[in-house]
Amino acid sequence: MIDVETLEIANRIQKILNGKNVGPARPRVDTDKIERPGGEGGLWYVPVSIHRDTEHMYLVYQAFSETEEEMENQGVEILLVPRIIPFEKLQDSA
Repeated sequence: MIDVETLEIANRIQKILNGKNVGPARPRVDTDKIERPGGEGGLWYVPVSIHRDTEHMYLVYQAFSETEEEMENQGVEILLVPRIIPFEKLQDSA
């Protein structure tokens, strides 16, 4: 079960990422995989699933960096960990 603090952190991060220009990458915070190995007061490891778009990956990494900085300014240290998902190719059904 996900605790309230983890859910709050995930929601804050997702809200920030939703306001960023990441091209077609569509970042999604993987709330159930968030870890805080150092315990209370430690760094949050936040996996974020994104769709691969080789032409715009710089936008994704820029958005991650800005989001980490915004959260740090709010007193929360995070590390966004990308989980890159390839775009599915359309299957020709003919």
